[in-house]
Amino acid sequence: MQIKQIAYIAAFSALAIVLGYVFSVVPNVELFTPTIFLSGLLLGSFGGACVGSIAAFIFALYNPWGASPAPLLIAQVLTRALIGFCGGLLMPIAAKKKPAWLRPSIFGLSGLILISIYNVACAISFVISAGGLTLPLLMQQLYVGFFLISLATVSNLLTFAIIAPGAYDALKRAGFTHSSK
Repeated sequence: MQIKQIAYIAAFSALAIVLGYVFSVVPNVELFTPTIFLSGLLLGSFGGACVGSIAAFIFALYNPWGASPAPLLIAQVLTRALIGFCGGLLMPIAAKKKPAWLRPSIFGLSGLILISIYNVACAISFVISAGGLTLPLLMQQLYVGFFLISLATVSNLLTFAIIAPGAYDALKRAGFTHSSK
C-alpha cells in the first residue's frame, strides 16, 4: 500500500467520523455511511473497507450517545466495511456520466440495500446483547425501531442518489482517486 492511499484512508476515516459527530443530534439522518461508500468509489474496495472499519470502530467507541456493546460494535464495523467494499465494486459505474440517471439510480439503490443490511445486522446484535437472539425478540426490535429505520433508509437512499455522484466528481477532480501503481 502506498503512502498516498494510507493518507486518503485516514482522511476519509476522519471525514466520516467528523460528519458522524456533526449529524449525531439528528436521529438517523447522517452522512457517515455515504462518506464510507464514497471512499470505496474513489479508493477501491480495499480502501473503502479500511475506511468503513476504521471509522466505524472509532465512532462506535467514542459515540456521543455511549460506546457500543461488543456484538453491536462487531456488526457496525463489519457492515460499514461492507459498505466501503461495495462502493469499490461500483467504481466502473461511478466513472460513467451517461445516461444521467444511471449513477443516481444505482447509488440510491445501493444505499437502500446497504443501510438495510446494516440495520438488520445492528438489530440482531442488539437482541443478542439484550439476552439472546430469538425471532420474536428480533421482530419486536425491528417493529419498535421501524420509524427510525425507515428514516435512515430514506435518508441514505437520497444521500447516495443525490450527493454521492456530485461528491464523487468533485473529489475525483481534486485528485482523490484509487491508484493501483
